[in-house]
Amino acid sequence: MIHKLGSLLIAGGLMLPSLVHADENTSAASRDEEHKRALEELQEQHAQRPDDLNVLERIGVTHYRLGQHEAALRAFERLVEKAPESERARIHYNLANAAFRSGQLDRAMEHYRETLKAEPKAQDAAHNLKLIERLLAEHQKQQEQQRQPPQAEQGSQNND
Repeated sequence: MIHKLGSLLIAGGLMLPSLVHADENTSAASRDEEHKRALEELQEQHAQRPDDLNVLERIGVTHYRLGQHEAALRAFERLVEKAPESERARIHYNLANAAFRSGQLDRAMEHYRETLKAEPKAQDAAHNLKLIERLLAEHQKQQEQQRQPPQAEQGSQNND
């Protein structure tokens, strides 16, 4: 799965199977309603079983799918603190994707790096990290170019 944000493509989706199984013909609005209902149920389950990490992860994924990336970040952050080491690569990857979608590129890079520490062969995380680094380098180059006076003006000033 590839997500497009501006001119940047993010490889991979969240690393968790679909929570709501909608067929191909289901409208986006209908899927959103299903996700909202699922989120309400998950929040009730979480209130009853606050230590259930599976429920907390599903809450984060559902927020992400609803486009509520800040809320997804909060859920994944609580989860990564409590999760066993063996699950942290997946959670850091999900944190990175949510941070990216929230526009927090430095934070996304941090979590992609954590993913790669835990799982060095995580190709999607490596790909996404390189894309963000390239995006930031291009952005910095554009800012530097905007600070410099245009070449044509410099040349015309020297001819006077």
